[in-house]
Amino acid sequence: MDNLSYDNLFYKKKYFKYKKKYLNLKRKLPIFLLAAIYDYYTFYELLEIKKIKNDDNDDNFEERIDEIIEWRVTGMENNGIRVPEDCEKLEDAVELVEWHMGRGKYTNYSDTFKGKRFSTIVLGKREHMIEDDHLVISSAMNIVGDPMVSKSEIVVLGGILFNEGIHGNCHLQHMTLRQAKGFGVDCHSSFTMEDVLVEQCEDDGVNAYGTGVVGRCTNVEVRHCGWSGVWVSYGASITLIGAKTTVHNNCTKGDSDEYGLKVWGSSATIQLVSPLSKETCSFDNGGGGNWGAKKGANINQIKTISQAQAQAQAQAQAHMEAAVAGR
Repeated sequence: MDNLSYDNLFYKKKYFKYKKKYLNLKRKLPIFLLAAIYDYYTFYELLEIKKIKNDDNDDNFEERIDEIIEWRVTGMENNGIRVPEDCEKLEDAVELVEWHMGRGKYTNYSDTFKGKRFSTIVLGKREHMIEDDHLVISSAMNIVGDPMVSKSEIVVLGGILFNEGIHGNCHLQHMTLRQAKGFGVDCHSSFTMEDVLVEQCEDDGVNAYGTGVVGRCTNVEVRHCGWSGVWVSYGASITLIGAKTTVHNNCTKGDSDEYGLKVWGSSATIQLVSPLSKETCSFDNGGGGNWGAKKGANINQIKTISQAQAQAQAQAQAHMEAAVAGR
């Protein structure tokens, strides 16, 4: 045997010795440490690793992948789906929340979730690009920015549409939503927003549409949108709350039928919780001015209510949502 062959054999033995030692060490690691090794993989990549392992029947190809996935699933259930850590894109995270609806790539892995459901998406520091005209959401969920990051650094580029008929509440919190190609936040089901900046939308900033649709916006700013800042129509209602809630410098297209605050139809309402008023909330808007009523509405449908009234309405809404969810 020449020296080269001898060296190859020596290093080959060393390789298998240390590989065996490495695999034994991984078998003994607590699951939280093992899962941390894979924290740089998205959740879908972990599912792909499991598929490769099963297809190749390779026990050495991360034999504890099921434990790692279960640990990640529990974390997402308890603490939210992190974007971009768990899902690279916001659209992907919404698809994961909606896996139980029988569409999207995650339905192929429904056995992995063991009946667990996800309710919250946590957005990290970056620009989250919406690829289509808007992101369509069809089930109740919370989309919140990382509280350790300024909302000015958590930017959703594009619009969000809450579909009609969602049971439960849709919630947006602590983010900037910018440059939607249509409406910024288009709500056909009940929703809440808190500490959100909506700006530079092509059309309206926040829109609520349809009988029974109830929105509550706390410390929300809507500015520099092409049409109305807040538009409520066809029996919907939006309540504006908090000293930081402002609607200003909208109606940039100059259309006189658009306003800072706009009600459309005889049953639509915009309520401002005292001490907030339409005068303090809505200012410096172009178009038809700071507030207006169209299609059979009148200006009294934009009104200030007491904090006690707002609290009673919120409790009634919560009871109704709980009753619907319990059906």
